[in-house]
Amino acid sequence: FLRIRLDGEVMRIEEGRDINLDPKKKHTVEVVIDRLVIDKDLDKSRLRDSLETAIKIGKGFIVVNNTLEDILFSEHLACASCGISLYDLEPRAFSFNSPYGACPACTGLGSTQEVDARLVVPNMNLSLLEGALQPWARASHKVGRQSWYWWMLEDLASRHNFALDKPLKELPKKIIEILLNGDGEKPARPDGQSGGFEGVVPNLKRRWKETDSEWTRGEIEKYMVVRSCDVCGGRRLKLEALAVTIDGRSIADISGLSIADSLAFFRAYLKKGPSEIQLVLKEIIRRLDFLMNVGLEYMTLSRSSTTLAGGEAQRVRLATQIGSHLTGVIYVLDEPSIGLHPRDHSMLIETIKHLRDLGNTVLVVEHDRETMSEADWIIDMGVGAGKHGGEVVFEGSYKKVLTAKTLTGEYLSGKKNVEIPHPERRKEKPSLSVGVWITLEGASENNLKNVTLRLPLGKFVCVSGVSGSGKSTLINDTLAAALLGHFYGARALPGAHKNIKGLEQLDKVVVVDQSPIGRTPRSNPATYTGTFGPIRELFSKTREARARGYSLGRFSFNVKGGRCEECEGQGVKKIEMYFLPDLYQECEECHGKRYNKEALEIEYQGKNIADVLDMSTEEALVFFRDIPQVQEKLETLVKVGLGYMKIGQPATTLSGGEAQRVKLATELARRATGKTLYILDEPTTGLHFDDIQKLLIVLDALVERGNTVLVIEHNIDILKNADWIIDLGPEGGAGGGEIIAEGTPADIAKEKKSYTGQYLATELKK
Repeated sequence: FLRIRLDGEVMRIEEGRDINLDPKKKHTVEVVIDRLVIDKDLDKSRLRDSLETAIKIGKGFIVVNNTLEDILFSEHLACASCGISLYDLEPRAFSFNSPYGACPACTGLGSTQEVDARLVVPNMNLSLLEGALQPWARASHKVGRQSWYWWMLEDLASRHNFALDKPLKELPKKIIEILLNGDGEKPARPDGQSGGFEGVVPNLKRRWKETDSEWTRGEIEKYMVVRSCDVCGGRRLKLEALAVTIDGRSIADISGLSIADSLAFFRAYLKKGPSEIQLVLKEIIRRLDFLMNVGLEYMTLSRSSTTLAGGEAQRVRLATQIGSHLTGVIYVLDEPSIGLHPRDHSMLIETIKHLRDLGNTVLVVEHDRETMSEADWIIDMGVGAGKHGGEVVFEGSYKKVLTAKTLTGEYLSGKKNVEIPHPERRKEKPSLSVGVWITLEGASENNLKNVTLRLPLGKFVCVSGVSGSGKSTLINDTLAAALLGHFYGARALPGAHKNIKGLEQLDKVVVVDQSPIGRTPRSNPATYTGTFGPIRELFSKTREARARGYSLGRFSFNVKGGRCEECEGQGVKKIEMYFLPDLYQECEECHGKRYNKEALEIEYQGKNIADVLDMSTEEALVFFRDIPQVQEKLETLVKVGLGYMKIGQPATTLSGGEAQRVKLATELARRATGKTLYILDEPTTGLHFDDIQKLLIVLDALVERGNTVLVIEHNIDILKNADWIIDLGPEGGAGGGEIIAEGTPADIAKEKKSYTGQYLATELKK
């Protein structure tokens, strides 16, 4: 090369040979590769060759000087000015499941657990002496005042001159800040030497990180909430990955869109995007179309799978299968319409038909009227449930089932209808006077748009709306959480809202959800409802049990004595599977009976304790007809349609709908005050028309006693029998979050922009 640039000055190499460089100073020596005049006669091949040579000599860096300024170009993903560098862009860089792309602060979860001051100090009216600091409340009691925590509080009070018996709301803000977050000095010592104060929040956070005890960790987590990660803002990825955009949007922005909006984005980009990625874009659009076709347009792509309802998760899997284009497959779907508004049933049915038309067989377990009407073949099981069922009572076309003398056929043909005993009550308007309403003001969690919910008391109230319209957020996450906090001190923080009025009109709230009644085979309907206690007492009072000296504990499968020690009273043995759910296998010692030989030798009216647990609810009701304590609880199980269920059936085998009805039966057996609010989320899940009728009668009985029943529901048979309906919408996701109609079923049926109203209008005409 002929020229170099030394400390910014261009010279021929011969000229530079006589210059003595100072080794103590930093010099810049650059090779001049080429000098070009930019005009119409520019030799582009020479330019290309020179650039390639410059990149090779400069190891990826070149400088272009246009006589006015230097412009730096680089092959490396790094900035020479600020020093920030970017790793190679690969698919894994955009995956939060890979360490290569996951945010280092939250490891790709998008959230972190933090101690919440509102849970640490739930009541500012209490003093430190009365246990205002909830995690250290025990230290405030007389017995606990020799503890380390009490020494720290006393030392802090003496140094900052405040009273331990003064309510926290009367203390200076600075003191409350120190109590919560400390003063940054070393902690005080119980030997009397003063020191700093760590603060309750840092203390809990430190112990949570350091402890090896699951119990301690669980106790501390009662005062923690899940918050969006401060580093990535809940977007899960490294900031470098989030800096990469397509048409101005990062991958987190796109996956944060609803499926309908993301489909619109990719369709628009398909028209203007580079030709090299057309195939990829078409594949993305095709898959989003599948999700749209199964009624999930309101869902965001980034939504966590743990937040999906059973029906939603099933429809996601269904959309995946459509995309596979397999033929000759038998698909088995178990109630895919769960959680789906009637408006979206047609889309689901068309999807199922598409699978069939590809050359597959689709077997659907379903109670939905519209799904059955579109079926090619119907197989009706019965006659009843449990021991009364187990037979095919009809098989044939939908047209033939309408004339069949089966329970399903009678409801489908209209010979039987789901009705409550008090149809006139549906037409009554709730009183507008103060004291008969609960009012939740300014609910704005998730997609709710500053909603004010007015809930009439002493009525059967339904909350309806299309999937994703905000029903669960409004009722479960906001109203129920706030009421549970008010009445029982529950620590779960409710969704954002301004105020709740009218709570003095209630004395109890009962949330009956579909979570399991237990997570091991030890839990069962008998233990959950409290029926098992009196039954064990009966066995312990038999002549043989007293002669042997057997107490109540001998007939418990949870403690040593009468239980089978091989399976520890579970009746099954758990086999842990790698990468698969745990399996349960019948115990070879007791053959599922749960008890040892000695306990099974004790009989009451010819039945041992294992025989009783194996009885259906109906059988047990007859067997214990002379024992009021047992009979009352069993009757409620029969009333909610669980007469077929074995009273000792393991909780792990119950469906969500069955678990919910067991809970409902347990509440029914308790003495009602007439001022109770019952909250149920889709209780018709898994119910036949006849079971819905039974459920309505039970719920109606609660209302007749003066209680309020609030149900989140899509089922038209339930909605048409409600006293009052609150309809959310008009659409799901960002298009919802508003109360678009409220009133009696007849009022909702007149509301043209309500999808629920359209289906109610058709049903009420019948």
